[in-house]
Amino acid sequence: MKKHILFILLGSVLLAGCQRELPVSKLYHLSNEGILDIAWVDNQTIIMNDIDERNYSKFEALDINSHVSRPIDIESSCKGPYTRGLKILPNQRAGFILDCPEPIYQIIQEIDITKNITSDIYVEPYIGQVGNFTYSYDMKEKILVDDNGLYMDSSLYHLDANGNRINITPDFQRADFPVWSPTADVVAFLGTRPRSGSDELKSWGQIEDILDYPWKLYLYNPKNQKTDELSMEIVHPSRFKWSPDGKLLAFAGEYKGSSGVWIVSNLDTPDNLKITRVVQGSAVFDFSPDSKSLAFAYGVYSGQKDTEKLNTIYVIDLPVQNTNP
Repeated sequence: MKKHILFILLGSVLLAGCQRELPVSKLYHLSNEGILDIAWVDNQTIIMNDIDERNYSKFEALDINSHVSRPIDIESSCKGPYTRGLKILPNQRAGFILDCPEPIYQIIQEIDITKNITSDIYVEPYIGQVGNFTYSYDMKEKILVDDNGLYMDSSLYHLDANGNRINITPDFQRADFPVWSPTADVVAFLGTRPRSGSDELKSWGQIEDILDYPWKLYLYNPKNQKTDELSMEIVHPSRFKWSPDGKLLAFAGEYKGSSGVWIVSNLDTPDNLKITRVVQGSAVFDFSPDSKSLAFAYGVYSGQKDTEKLNTIYVIDLPVQNTNP
């Protein structure tokens, strides 16, 4: 399957509500495959999660400097594994969830780019459907998402260093997309409180109402188990990440009626959050290791109709953030 690399200056993207323009580069294009997700490991490597000819998940490591991609072997006896939740772990390796339909199991694996292979770091014995995960900075604790229904019923479980687990969202209808700050002991996540009315869903319209119900941003402190709600709402979120320097959050979804990838800054002053769209339309994304850039791609499930843009990795330089006094 032929791949070609493009590393040319495309032009610029206009920030929503701002006159500054952000330079965008077209970095890499998959001609015959579909991008599911990306993770920016270091200054030289971006991990791509895409699909092969059999529609199975696979990983490739893209060398940004040499413009060469190499396959990564998934260590598993599973037939037709499904991968999701790709992200950078605190140990600076990429991690993901490996779902296996035969035999059935869920494992968190990490990718060793020096050996081009994956390995197990956690096997989940209780949760029937792990929707997402995040690790503490020392990788001794984790948050797991227990999905009980597609975006209709989910909870967050905090697993401490001893393996004890507690549901930290018992009063939520939905809770998902947990991200542990790389610089502080705090977990950001998206959630919704219980819906009003009967718990019984009797029509597709009721299901649509739940799917379209906005998520809010929350901050959870693992030490005192306190959760604070921030004043912003997101519809149809698909990605949520913290920048490596801990100064920014980013999400993919709809905000104030517009779809895109958005940067949330001014986190030190939660009552005065600054929310800026940097990419138009649904896309997968990840921060650069220095938090100054963002890689993004209109993947296989983005709904992107422009075939020139589909399955292409772009890099955009982020605006310099003002430091709060």
